[in-house]
Amino acid sequence: MMRSLREFSKLAGVSPSTVSRVFSGTGRVSPETQKRILQLAESLDFRPSAIGQVAFGGGTQSVGVLVPSLAVSFFADIVRGLQKHMLKTDHLPIVLEAETGIFDQRAVQRLLDHRVDAMLLTLMSESLTPDDLGSILRSQIPVVILGSFRASLGLDAVDNDDLAGGRAVAEHLLGLGHRDFGFVYFGEGHTNSDQRLNGFREALAEAGVALPTENIVSLDPHRADRERLLGDDLLKLLSRPDRPTAVFASTDDLARAVYSTARGLGLSIPHDLSVVGYANLNFSGLISPPLTTVDQNGLEIGHRAAQLILDRLGSPQAPYRTEIVPVRLVVRESTARPPKTRQPTGEVPAAPTPKRRTARGTPAL
Repeated sequence: MMRSLREFSKLAGVSPSTVSRVFSGTGRVSPETQKRILQLAESLDFRPSAIGQVAFGGGTQSVGVLVPSLAVSFFADIVRGLQKHMLKTDHLPIVLEAETGIFDQRAVQRLLDHRVDAMLLTLMSESLTPDDLGSILRSQIPVVILGSFRASLGLDAVDNDDLAGGRAVAEHLLGLGHRDFGFVYFGEGHTNSDQRLNGFREALAEAGVALPTENIVSLDPHRADRERLLGDDLLKLLSRPDRPTAVFASTDDLARAVYSTARGLGLSIPHDLSVVGYANLNFSGLISPPLTTVDQNGLEIGHRAAQLILDRLGSPQAPYRTEIVPVRLVVRESTARPPKTRQPTGEVPAAPTPKRRTARGTPAL
């Protein structure tokens, strides 16, 4: 028969708070008392409920996790990595998607109401202030931030080495012989994309190659008409006679938008245009042609985030840390040597003729 924490503590001849400390691993309990309580619990098949321990000073052994979307394989990988690590230490992740795709106060409050011991957040909005995080900070529970991070918040964080990722893309394309580049991203102020752009530019500059401002296309994720504006800007970029021979998109989703525009103009990838993405999302190897991209290693990010949380729970006063996870370039079929001459863009001809070269295949989304 299931016993309550109070009932079991009476049988053990100790206080409920002592039983709670034994099972939560917090506070001091003599080795003899701890051994006796655990032996009795095993004989009675007793295990206290996490919620019940809270009333006696224990933790719930749970961690709140708030991500923008589990439909994005990168975030799903992070959750998988964190879950695997946390379950080994008997902690339960409680995962919620942010309903608005940005910082979700309602979701945060639900996790706090559950009395989670710590929280893992992805801050999609970089304009957040300590006041925005007030309810979390007042709760005084450990918080780890994923991705773009503001040092003024004074929290542990884990992120990718996006500067190195941008450099790796530039070095790959330069090695293929490209000298005319385009870049597509979320726009200035989005730290992760800025770092990818900075790394890309640095490597190009070291090779004596510039990235013209007019070859940079940005998308404002907060505008309702962002998709239309992005399509218009990509159309202008790829329609020019001096268009880039290679485009680096700061996300795989933006790379897919480049594919779509190139297809509409009759450009073949990679014969007329090389394209590189970022994130190695689950569709990147399935589109045609398979996308060269940068793998962010979401599983490792999840593992490191979990360890940051456990370390903070064990040492609340330790200095804050930021873990940087290396990235890896995954070369697929969307990149090749640049064309010797740029094919004029426009409507793809219905049938080939001896005097005019047609597009040799267009990407399918």
